[in-house]
Amino acid sequence: MQFKKLLPFFVLVLYLYSCQKQEQVDYVDQTENVYQKIDEEKQDLHKQVEAGDPSQTFTALLRLQELGEWDEVLSITESSDQLSDTEKAIIHAKDYWLHNDFFNSEKTLQALSEKQQEDPRVQHMLATLEIEAWQLEEAENRLNAVLEKNDSDLEAKIILGRCLVLQKKYDEALSLAKKMVTEQPDNAAGYFLESDVYFWDQNPEEAEKFVKKGLQLDPLNADARFSYGYAIWRRIDATQLDDMVAQWEIALALNPLHFKSHWHLGNGHTNLTFSDYADPKEDEIREKLAKADSLFTEGEFDKAIEVTQEVGKAYPESVLPQMHEASLLYSDFDAPDREQNLRKAEQLFLDILKQKKHYGPAHNGLAAVIKSERIPYLYDYDSLHQKMEHPDITNMEDLLEVFPDVA
Repeated sequence: MQFKKLLPFFVLVLYLYSCQKQEQVDYVDQTENVYQKIDEEKQDLHKQVEAGDPSQTFTALLRLQELGEWDEVLSITESSDQLSDTEKAIIHAKDYWLHNDFFNSEKTLQALSEKQQEDPRVQHMLATLEIEAWQLEEAENRLNAVLEKNDSDLEAKIILGRCLVLQKKYDEALSLAKKMVTEQPDNAAGYFLESDVYFWDQNPEEAEKFVKKGLQLDPLNADARFSYGYAIWRRIDATQLDDMVAQWEIALALNPLHFKSHWHLGNGHTNLTFSDYADPKEDEIREKLAKADSLFTEGEFDKAIEVTQEVGKAYPESVLPQMHEASLLYSDFDAPDREQNLRKAEQLFLDILKQKKHYGPAHNGLAAVIKSERIPYLYDYDSLHQKMEHPDITNMEDLLEVFPDVA
């Protein structure tokens, strides 16, 4: 009889213990816990989509895009009757943006009617694209107009924060971040913005403190994962390089084309050494690939690619032939199908990284490809390109004497 009276007490104790155990799970530094959380959240989001509630479907699909399920989201979007035409356009535009195809992202949104474009969610994407084009004032004005209509629009504040930071308006960005934290202390966005301000303003210690606070609330944010890994790197402690890379691995799990992660891993910020990925037959393979370089220099691009593929068949265990092919695809700057070549190079670099984890040259090449995909969208790209194509050089003879390679 006495046990029955005590039973509710024991149940409560077990419940509180269980809650305490859940709270003790570290998703910030114990990165092995994060991958399970990614899978769990993906499963929950798919259940929301399958439930068929129009009020949840769009938000769930956007979140799945943030978790790296790009192809799956597009497939669901195409067949869904729970999404409006505007929502479908936003998801497609976001997918193009994730793939660094900003022109098609903009084209998708511009195809909407004026009324549809007034949707604040469309305005968010248009402002994001203006930032990519480095039209920062235009983006800021657009976002302020959105916030005038709805000052609780968190997404608009997140994008505005990025815009202010890029304009080096650090005080304004910091003020916005602190306001976001005050209004929504359980949301990670304000902490992430505050961390970004400190990073850009050369205060890595404060930046690290706030990015960790944010990651405790939202451990599945690719940009924040990169930032925390960068903060670890800034500690200048070689014994922590594994911890740094573990953060960037999460960023790449969430966004396989995360530019900053690829750039840093490809530029010596790594826990590996040359001996970790050296090819025992490198000299032999490079000697055979030299023919491809000669053909490329002579303008025989297709034949050069054929050589790399033939060498690849002869050395299937080596990534060097694929690296060479991808590099040639990237280097053919004047090709009429430049965009298609960059996509092929991108896939080759991704394939190499699956075969040879964190192979620095592939990370470096992929970062270069991503940057080349982005650059033409800059608003002053055409005028700058014209100046580079037709430089106003009045003393070519002396220039070539000092810089003979330019010839």
